[in-house]
Formats: sequence, C-alpha cells, structure tokens
Amino acid sequence: MKADIGEKGKTFHLEVEAEKAKALNGKKLGEELDGSAIDAKLAGFTLKITGLSNSAGFPARSDVEGLGLRRVLLKGGVGMSGKRAKNSKKIRGLRLRKTIRGNTIAKDIAQINLKVVKGSKSLAEILGKPEGKSTEEAKEGKS
Repeated sequence: MKADIGEKGKTFHLEVEAEKAKALNGKKLGEELDGSAIDAKLAGFTLKITGLSNSAGFPARSDVEGLGLRRVLLKGGVGMSGKRAKNSKKIRGLRLRKTIRGNTIAKDIAQINLKVVKGSKSLAEILGKPEGKSTEEAKEGKS
C-alpha cells in the first residue's frame, strides 16, 4: 500500500509495510491516526486520512458508508468530473451514476492520502526531498 503525505503544499510518498497496512483496516476517511502506524520515522506526527483509492482506481467518498463498491448518482465532488460536452464546458444539472468506494479502509486499498495535522519537525527533515521535480528544476528544464 502506498501512502501520500501532504505538508505545506509538498507531497511525500511512502510504501507501507503489509503488517502496518493490516493495522489500518477499519479506519475511515477523516479519522486521525498516529504517524507510527504508517512508518516508525513518523512517530510523534498526527495524520488525517483525506482520501483513499483501490487498485482499480476507484476513489472513496466520505458520505458512502462501508467497504465495497457502490453505484451512486453524483452531481459533483469526489469521483465526478462535470465536463462531459465536446467543448469541455460544464453542463448545468448534469448527474451521472458512478462507481465509488466506501469510506472504510479494507485490504484492497492501494493508496491512502494523508495530511499532517501535528508534527514535531517538518517531513522534509525526516524523509528528505519530496519526489518529483522542484520548482527550480522545472524552470531550468523549460529554458
């Protein structure tokens, strides 16, 4: 299972061990947990679960209870893009039935999105640089 932890506009990617991933089963979107549940380096951090997705890419919604997949009629929000016309303009009143995951962590979850609520240090000091290009590297690549 992958964990993407956000802090101050930067995202840090971690791989969660199988034993620790089993310990997360039953947690729900919006719950706060201790950072040591994800990795020993994160002891002393409080993390909030902000998003989930399974191995097929279906996102979880906080208003859909349970573990499995559901077909829900959506008009916006997580799992719904409102652009369906050829010219990519939003269509007023559009509602679509989409497949969405429940808000509870189960064994088939592939990714957990977290954000730092409390921490003693910054994640950059503990984990190193966030993955991906920094803004300086991106500017140099364009010129």
